[in-house]
Amino acid sequence: MVLRIMLCIFSILTSTSSLHSIRKIRKFTSKSRLFDSSYDNQKTLHEFLKSKANVANPPKRLETLLKLFEIKKVETCDPNDRRNLHPFFIPLANSGDDFGSKIGLLRWPTAPDKFPMPLVKANSVGMELMANDIDMYIRRVASEEDFKETSISKDIVKLANEGLPENSKPYQGGSAANFKFGLQKFQLLNIGPFPDLYVWLVNSHLSRGDEISALTAAEKFNELFPGWGYPYAFYSKTLSRMKGRHLEARDAAKVAMRCPLWTLTLDKAELKSIFELGGYGNEIDVEVLHRRMAEDVQEDKKNEGKQPVQIALDRAAHVMDAVVVGRGTWGDVREELYGLYKEAGMSHLAEFVRC
Repeated sequence: MVLRIMLCIFSILTSTSSLHSIRKIRKFTSKSRLFDSSYDNQKTLHEFLKSKANVANPPKRLETLLKLFEIKKVETCDPNDRRNLHPFFIPLANSGDDFGSKIGLLRWPTAPDKFPMPLVKANSVGMELMANDIDMYIRRVASEEDFKETSISKDIVKLANEGLPENSKPYQGGSAANFKFGLQKFQLLNIGPFPDLYVWLVNSHLSRGDEISALTAAEKFNELFPGWGYPYAFYSKTLSRMKGRHLEARDAAKVAMRCPLWTLTLDKAELKSIFELGGYGNEIDVEVLHRRMAEDVQEDKKNEGKQPVQIALDRAAHVMDAVVVGRGTWGDVREELYGLYKEAGMSHLAEFVRC
């Protein structure tokens, strides 16, 4: 019986048709490995968000985003690999930009449960907001690929229209190309606000010499992305390019610097220019200021009635600001942040920043 089976297998393997079968099998197993890899990434990410990041409502289109990365051949990464990355950042993929940043999710420390997790880039300096939520990013990519008529545009559009959130309209192929005012305005009007598109809008007004429209757009930019310092920093730079507005530019830069410094930029050189616009010629002065405030236990504020929870949160914020301007690395301050968030009664956040 065994001999008959062996002869049968030998006969199949030596036939011409069997070679075609083997190729099909290899092709199938290759696709299966790709699928398994994507599935493993999804499983790892969901486990991380639930057990370590303690995210109550993970983004609903995470699987779609990972498939999008796969189609665009973007290299994904392990969300657990957060060495020397911001403690609030959850890495998903390598961005491939000049700043060595990664693409991922931002877990705001005190955001409401239903507040969407922004998609961001992060490196050792700070973060850059890519989109307020994953769905907006997916629809934007679909419109760009479709507009450019790339080889993957149909696959991207099809993927973007799968599993849409309730009340979301599917993207219609050709919509961006048929819009007579260009791709950027199509995205702003039909998908939503994006920081880089507001930068483009302001600069396009300035290129035509229309300062009033440029400032109107820049002020709107400030309103659309609460918690982020970059819009104010960009507003400051816009004002600095206009005659007689240097004091306003300085004030806007100071407002930007009152936001978390890690929300200003990925670029160390740009960070320095923002400080200079705000009247700080030396970033060491900024580092010393935040280091002292991080170390200050604020006994006088306690006596004035300031809650210990708020003091701990303020000190944690200053610890992170100090890192941006040179006080160690993100890895160096995880334990310190852990202690401060524990002190504030935020045990889940404390465990997250330490992991």
